[in-house]
Amino acid sequence: MAGTVEAGETGGQTIIREFGEETGIRVTELYNGQYLEQFYEASLNTIEEVPVFVVYCPPNQAVILNDEHTDYRWNSLTEAKALVSFPGQNDHIWHYFVDNTPSPLMRVDIR
Repeated sequence: MAGTVEAGETGGQTIIREFGEETGIRVTELYNGQYLEQFYEASLNTIEEVPVFVVYCPPNQAVILNDEHTDYRWNSLTEAKALVSFPGQNDHIWHYFVDNTPSPLMRVDIR
């Protein structure tokens, strides 16, 4: 999931808004993944740095896709790991959010 920060909005607020707009899913916990993905964007001839966030959501929410998406699927953690676009995220996110309980210092206040 990705989105653009709107005027007056924090990165965390953007993630929560985008989840709601694009999937109808309500986010209950948000964590700073403590990871920056860096890649070359050829169409812009620039290096992009994108912060990674991790969300926790209540189970069994109805998914309502907006017009930006055509399909979704639920995956096991192992399947999801295989689908990650940027390989550097796999080990980092897996270590801090799957194998271990995330540090409270990584939690983003979403009140």
